[in-house]
Amino acid sequence: LVGMRLPPNYGPLYTDRFHAIYGELAEQFDVPLVPFLLEGVGGDDRLMQSDGIHAAAQAQERLLENVWPTLAGQLREMRSDSTSHISPLESRISYLASA
Repeated sequence: LVGMRLPPNYGPLYTDRFHAIYGELAEQFDVPLVPFLLEGVGGDDRLMQSDGIHAAAQAQERLLENVWPTLAGQLREMRSDSTSHISPLESRISYLASA
């Protein structure tokens, strides 16, 4: 599960509840959580599109750094639990991670 945050103009009550739901869902469904996809990206004009909301292409490396530790752990767990071969997606992700 990959968390997001809302801009502060939504107000603290709504933004706090919105943020908290990710932790609650991760716990309820026993899934790992990346707390905030845009950590280190949001608020940095060099890494955001002109709308100030969406990440730019230059942010992709940082987004990978934010997600990869959790995703890699899940892939390792899936591989150890599986009797089947590595999927094409896993193979591609492993290749990209080693580059």
